[in-house]
Amino acid sequence: MNIALVGYGNLGKAIEKKALAKGHKIKLILDSKNNSKGEGFIKSNFKGIDVCFEISTPQTALKNILALLKLKQKIVVGTTGWLEDLEQVKEEVEKNETALLYSSNFSIGVNLFFKIAEEAAKIFDEKGYDCAIHEFHHKQKKDSPSGTALTLAEKILENLQNKNYLLTNSSEGKIDTEALHVTSTRLGSVPGTHSLFFDSEVDSIEIRHTARNREGFANGAILCAEWLKDKKGLFSMEDFLINNV
Repeated sequence: MNIALVGYGNLGKAIEKKALAKGHKIKLILDSKNNSKGEGFIKSNFKGIDVCFEISTPQTALKNILALLKLKQKIVVGTTGWLEDLEQVKEEVEKNETALLYSSNFSIGVNLFFKIAEEAAKIFDEKGYDCAIHEFHHKQKKDSPSGTALTLAEKILENLQNKNYLLTNSSEGKIDTEALHVTSTRLGSVPGTHSLFFDSEVDSIEIRHTARNREGFANGAILCAEWLKDKKGLFSMEDFLINNV
């Protein structure tokens, strides 16, 4: 595949390394140095591109996605913070007859962790266990809680009868027992750890996913791009997993 990277942070560099190792070519890299005002989104730059990776920032993601769709590009989106505009993006995907796949985390292990967590939530909720989520990431991470933690929380909340909403901000007072509390720690260079806790009066259970490095994210992203390049429509990571795992 001929690949364009829109965003060139740690994940972008990891995707570049994995793509080259698998025989793909990086034909274009756009970041804040050469695309701060969107000047890189011109047709000639994307000639021959098979798939674009949008891996920038929550503040620029939607603008970048819409610009790429107008150029009829196929896009794998790893940036979070734009899903409230998903319907608009879906309309643009259909209008331009192209394809887009989005995920808060491309790691195959994380997405299997989501599946385990959903089933565990059903079981422990029936037995009266309380539930909470905590995530650790490196101190350079730009969002808190992580997009992965929020995705996990949303999936868990759908399977809990005793929790009615997410609480993501720190609290100095008593926490409402109906809130699913999601907390964060920023520390050193930790790639990412997400823990799901179930607690009762007699015991406590923790289900945890720990990323050793960014290779798992990059590998999953490349697999998604290889799957997407011949398709049209709007897809989530779950669509990919149904067909490939």
